[in-house]
Order: sequence, then C-alpha cells, then structure tokens
Amino acid sequence: MAKPILFLSGISGNFGSVFLAKANQKGLYDKFHVRAGTSHPSKLSDLKLAYPEIEWVTCNLEKDQEVQSALSGVQTMFLIPGGVENRSEIGVKAVKIAKATGLRKVLLFSVVGAEQNSILFFRQMRAIEEELEMSGLVWNHLRTLWFQQNLFGWKDTIKNGRFPIAMGKGKCPWMNLEDAAEAAFILLLKGGRQLENKAWIITGPELLSGEDVAKMLTKSLGKSIEYVELTPQEQLQVSLKSGWPEWQARGTVDLMKWFAEGHCNYVSPDFKTLTTKEGTKFSDWFDPVKDSFKAVSYTHLR
Repeated sequence: MAKPILFLSGISGNFGSVFLAKANQKGLYDKFHVRAGTSHPSKLSDLKLAYPEIEWVTCNLEKDQEVQSALSGVQTMFLIPGGVENRSEIGVKAVKIAKATGLRKVLLFSVVGAEQNSILFFRQMRAIEEELEMSGLVWNHLRTLWFQQNLFGWKDTIKNGRFPIAMGKGKCPWMNLEDAAEAAFILLLKGGRQLENKAWIITGPELLSGEDVAKMLTKSLGKSIEYVELTPQEQLQVSLKSGWPEWQARGTVDLMKWFAEGHCNYVSPDFKTLTTKEGTKFSDWFDPVKDSFKAVSYTHLR
C-alpha cells in the first residue's frame, strides 16, 4: 500500500535543517512519502543529495500553478511561511489551494501571540491561522517563540563582552528549535482528535531577561558579558545596518517592545503535554556551542 504524502513547505531554512536532521530517527519516512518544495530551482540538486529520502520539487508559494502541482495527491502539509513581507497573503492562498486539492490536514508553523493580533508578526500569522480554522481542514498551529539559536546573531558583540538588545527589563521563555521540531513530529505522526484542531504553544522552560542571559553567558564563558539595554530606535538602527529589510527590522523592534512590556512573561505547559519532557534550558543549549562565542586569541611568534 502506498504511503500517504506529506508536503513540507518552507523547510530549507534554519528550522527546517533542525527538523530534517531528526526526520529519519523519528520515523517520518516510515509513515509518509515526503515531498518538499523550494522556491529556488538552483538548489534542487544539492537538496536531493543532502536528503535523498525526500522528493524535492520547485514550489514558490507566490505561483499558484507550482503550489497546485506540489500538493497533487498530498494528504498532509506542514506549512512554514517564509520570512517575506507578504507571507500572510501567500500563506492564506496556500491554505485555499490545499483545500481545493482535497488535502486533509495542515500543520502551520506560527508564532506565540498571534491571537493578540497586536503587532506585525502576529497579524501576518493570524491571518493564515484564521483562514485555516475556517477551511474545514484538520489543523494545528505550532506557535513558537524567540529561539535560543537567535543568539548567534549577537555572536560578534558577545565576543567583545556585550549583549545589546531592546528587551528592557522584560522576560521571555527563550525556546529551542529542537523542541519545536519534537512537537512538530508528534503532531504529524500521532495526530488524533485529542491533538487536532488546537493551537499548541511551545516555549522554553524558564523566564529570562536580557540581564539573566548576560549573567548566564558570563558564567559559561568565564568572562564578563555586559547587558546593554538598547532603546527601540537603537535596535532598529542596528538591525537596518545589519542588512535586515525594514519591515522585518521594525517587526522585531515591536516584538522586543512586547517582551519589554511583560506580555510574554509565562511558560507554556504544551511542550511537556505533547512530549512528557521538559523543554531545553538555555544553559543546556549554550554550553555545547559556547566556543563559537569566544574571541580568538592569537599567539605571536617572535
């Protein structure tokens, strides 16, 4: 009997690499024939070499014909909207096409806070969530948060003894991408009425402020790391100078303000409910990768 087809959309990013690294171990290929799309045809050869178990196809979510072709015969889709300004529009359209092709279930990679609809990132994702909820399809929203792996974006400043970010005194439960992947596997592989048609909020297991993170970095690295509390305008300028698109830079500033105002001052029980495990603590993630944050010392030969 042929396996049901699972389509992975937007899987070639940072989360995707973590998810695919665990796919074989978790039994994804035992249950599904896995098809995945990339919007870059030039990457197809490399992706096929890296993940030969997967049927790779060209699928740009802005091109209806490519989406329809990619979803032909598919029963389940894992929809990961890309980091583009119009992701709400293309995500909504993907859900509509999924329904029209007879697909049964969609797992949406979303964001904690989407239901509040208060800032750009939330509004973008909530539009897709609402379309999915009204579609008549079986659905799950996998709402994720600020990733521990985001700290790599501060690697150079941490090497210089500083952790500058516009989080104020607010705290948030930094989460690990591997925990998000673990939750996604359960929702894809187990399913069942007790899990379906729900939003699952995946956070880390501890609330951390910017100051808390700096103290943990200081302890792990063995040198002083100063927390530098940026203003929203300073954060915006740093992001723009780093080459971020303006919409994404402003959206991140709004998210930082949301953290600073204490709106994410909670730990969700959902990861433990799904997995029976505690989420990854920040120090447990950081200690194995801390060498990437250490300044190189040079010995000068005379």
